[in-house]
Amino acid sequence: MIIMTMQTKITILVALISASLMLVIPIVAHALVDWNLTINLKNVPFGPDRIYVQVRGPFGNNYYQWIQNGVNPSANFILSGIEFPEGSFYRVCVGTGVLAEVVPSCTQFYHNIGDESVNFTWPNQ
Repeated sequence: MIIMTMQTKITILVALISASLMLVIPIVAHALVDWNLTINLKNVPFGPDRIYVQVRGPFGNNYYQWIQNGVNPSANFILSGIEFPEGSFYRVCVGTGVLAEVVPSCTQFYHNIGDESVNFTWPNQ
């Protein structure tokens, strides 16, 4: 029969917790890292000089910007790993004109690991 003192039990418990944290903390920390999203717009209609681009996160967070229309327009966002974590879905919404922010066209994407570049083809149907 093995008899352990309270101090031995505590030492073993601390060692087990430390080992567990060493496995979990790097995974969690990696998942919460800020990342870059590049949105490449394809088949953009001729005419509008500005394009509204919005990224909607899984927890209600969203960021937007107006970009100039041109040859192969794209928008770049630096997104928070907390608001847009790895393994979650996010939506990219695009529009032009007066109602661009009210009724944009949207597509859903899945965030894997690290920086991403996605293509948004106009019109989204």
